[in-house]
Amino acid sequence: MKHKHLLPITFCSLLLKFHQSALRHAENLRFKIGFWLVAINCPFGYIGLLVSSLIAGARKDVRWLYGGTLCYGFSWAMLGAGTVLLGRQAKRMLVHDFRRKYLAWSRLRQRRTALRVSA
Repeated sequence: MKHKHLLPITFCSLLLKFHQSALRHAENLRFKIGFWLVAINCPFGYIGLLVSSLIAGARKDVRWLYGGTLCYGFSWAMLGAGTVLLGRQAKRMLVHDFRRKYLAWSRLRQRRTALRVSA
């Protein structure tokens, strides 16, 4: 049964959800900038490479491929800079979330096991 009130998840809505959940815990501007650098680096690199490849194919000019390669390399630099900016605060958040979710999952497993044994 489909729920009509639920919207389909798109890439932009997924980015917005990550943005809201991560920035809820953000303490400073450095974390926000690092988060966005990490979130945008992959689309930036691949889209830049794709667009430059299409232009290179249409114009029959190899120099556009160098531009695409530079764009892709710059996306890796964005990833590195974002990782450095996120730093220890992101590590603490990830460890805290992992522990919380792992404990909830283990409690759910225990309840399911108890229900199976009692049934």
